[in-house]
Amino acid sequence: MRRLTLLVPLIAMAFAPALQARAQEALLIQDHEPWGSDAWQSELTAAGIVYTEIGSADVASTDLTDYVMVITSNDQDSTYNTNLMASFSDFEDFVTQGGVLIWSACTQSDETPYPDPPFGGTNVYDYINYADVADAGHPLADGVPDPSYGTGVAHNYFDGVPGNAQIVMTSQDTGEPVLYVVEDGDGMVIVTGLTWEFGWNNAQDNAAALVNGVEWGWSETVCDGDADGYDRAACGGQDCDDGDASINPGADEYCNQIDDNCNGAVDEGQPVDALDWWYDGDADGFGDPGIVETECDQPADFVGNDEDCDDDDPAVNPDAAEDRDGVDQDCDGYYDEGLLEPGDLIVTEIMKDPSAVNDEFGEWFEVFNSSALAINLIGGTVYDLDGDTFTISADLWIPPGGHALLARNGDDGVNGGLFEDHEYGSWPLANGSDEIELEHFGVILDTVVYSDPAWPDVSGQSMSLDPGAYDATLNDDAENWCGGQDGYGDGDLGTPGSENPVCCPDADGDGYLDDACGGADCDDTDADVNPAAIEMCDGVDNDCDGTVDEDDAPDAPTWYEDADGDGFGHADEAIQACDQPDGYVDNVLDCDDGDANQYPGADEVCNGEDDDCDGDVDEDDAVDAPTWYADQDGDGFGDPALPTVDCAQPADHVSNDLDCDDGDAAQYPFADEYCNGEDDD
Repeated sequence: MRRLTLLVPLIAMAFAPALQARAQEALLIQDHEPWGSDAWQSELTAAGIVYTEIGSADVASTDLTDYVMVITSNDQDSTYNTNLMASFSDFEDFVTQGGVLIWSACTQSDETPYPDPPFGGTNVYDYINYADVADAGHPLADGVPDPSYGTGVAHNYFDGVPGNAQIVMTSQDTGEPVLYVVEDGDGMVIVTGLTWEFGWNNAQDNAAALVNGVEWGWSETVCDGDADGYDRAACGGQDCDDGDASINPGADEYCNQIDDNCNGAVDEGQPVDALDWWYDGDADGFGDPGIVETECDQPADFVGNDEDCDDDDPAVNPDAAEDRDGVDQDCDGYYDEGLLEPGDLIVTEIMKDPSAVNDEFGEWFEVFNSSALAINLIGGTVYDLDGDTFTISADLWIPPGGHALLARNGDDGVNGGLFEDHEYGSWPLANGSDEIELEHFGVILDTVVYSDPAWPDVSGQSMSLDPGAYDATLNDDAENWCGGQDGYGDGDLGTPGSENPVCCPDADGDGYLDDACGGADCDDTDADVNPAAIEMCDGVDNDCDGTVDEDDAPDAPTWYEDADGDGFGHADEAIQACDQPDGYVDNVLDCDDGDANQYPGADEVCNGEDDDCDGDVDEDDAVDAPTWYADQDGDGFGDPALPTVDCAQPADHVSNDLDCDDGDAAQYPFADEYCNGEDDD
């Protein structure tokens, strides 16, 4: 036995990515070089393939699965053939477990037994000079001419080959295969009757086939043969089909009866192409969208659609006929389409001109279900006089005898305090004349056309249909409509979403009905008296709120507090009221409302205060102001001819008028008398 080891970059490059369970080596079995040719050794070495060479006697004791490629030689003796046939099952096991076997069955006429190929077929000796290339695209035929010629290009052909054999070359004499490939399990066998080594040694036509057999056969021993990133089982990997890149442990499972992900199961879990099946509990052929299973095969009681809207009732499904019963029999999302009758739904109240908020926020109208069955208005359409429309796109259930409110805006924070059943958006209602027409799948349920002056037309007040006229014909008559009476939300009048009050006469024509019959007008003989009127100081309850002459009446005077009771008020405390409150006056002239002696017109006194509220303190005209006399000569006595009245003593003045000469300081009362012709004292 001899062993050659030659590691070259080809091997490192081909097998570095994977950890192998077997050595990456070839096994060459021959007792002598065929026709004296070392073709196998030379080509294995040239390809950089590590190989071990043994004789036929060692086959029985050799574990072929330690290798990835096994080569048997041509032109051996009968002992060689007998030894190979004795281990025939080992060769088949080697292939099944992922190995590549080159089965060289070319022998001489007397070297029997002829070695039959693995997996079926009979080896027949027949000296052949020409061979035809049957599959020019096969890697084994690369560079081989057609026909191929040489001195006995083939000694043997094969009869009865397996049905899955890929035939590469045939005998020109018999048409039987002389070179073919059979795949079995994870491996394959290349079966040849060509005189490969002789042709290689003598540069004949079939020489290229031997080179191809080494190089292509070795390439097929790569553990990841399908380049899917997973090694075949024979190399210690988990790829259960290394000939198909779509089959590996990381693959998605498909509904194909194949173990795509190599876990030992077929079509398990939820394969990517598995179908959704829906439970058909009522066996009507339509599935429940809430109960779904994803399987390759259709489970019992499941169907391939989710179109049933009631899987408990076989009479409800997309193929069912619609009945007038408030049920969506045909599962199209609509109810009783085309089956409602005119008058089943009527318009009973309209707010066309709110005053608490703008029209675009606060308009609405109300409908009433006069039928004995619930109505769902989804899909219905509403029209107005100039062609504006809106379609109800969501469920809107109205019970028998019930009302529904359809509003232009659904935000109760800005729409005047409405709590609507359906918000329809920008669809407008004209304040003067317009119509509301309800249409449901071709059936006109009701139409109301209103116009001035016959119809109620008060801003902030709805048009309300009398309950006795809840009828699609009676509600066409303006006489059956009146102004809404009850306040709602931010203060507009109407009864949105509930039954209307009975309409009463409006004798004074102010748009409000007499309170004697449930209206809100407290005096139906005076058009200026009604809930929308402004309260005045006239002794009348103008706004009908039960209070007369409220303090917030726009003509109510302002009164000022008179805390000291002197008849004069101050600006710090003021109130507005129709009648004068106690302790208040109608002026704001007091300069000190804590002192009853200080007020306009009071006597000014010398007390350091502005007694008469004229802005001055202790004026000369104070009733208790003293008289002062000029003392120009400074002798302490005043001139009676020069008096001054003032609360405070002026400079150079005294309180007496006793001076007889205010120009001479020596003349004053009690002065010494002198002989000077003057009245000194």
